[in-house]
Amino acid sequence: MELKTIIHDNILIVRCSGKMDALSVVEFKKTVGGMVEAGKKHVILDLSGIDFLDSSGLGSMVSLLKLVRSKGGDIKLCGPNGMVRSVLELTRFHLLFDILDNCQQAVAKMTEGVAG
Repeated sequence: MELKTIIHDNILIVRCSGKMDALSVVEFKKTVGGMVEAGKKHVILDLSGIDFLDSSGLGSMVSLLKLVRSKGGDIKLCGPNGMVRSVLELTRFHLLFDILDNCQQAVAKMTEGVAG
């Protein structure tokens, strides 16, 4: 999995591409978790480039959610393709995370939550 990070209005946007599986989540947790530990508690995961998601990927997102919420922050997911969106819905992740169609919507929703 390839990760690109962007800071926008104190929101960490992580653009993920490739496979989010057991082989890639160690680096994901290290990179994103490290940024959260350093103070970035508002996180958007852009999943538009993810073409495969397994239970390890799902577990890493839950672990990250716990960490972020322990810091008083939140995570929004955006842009999942059809297969990834189906996995998120089947596993009821829409009950844990706001899942938005694109990054612009996620930033707006995150900004609304931070301001409110």
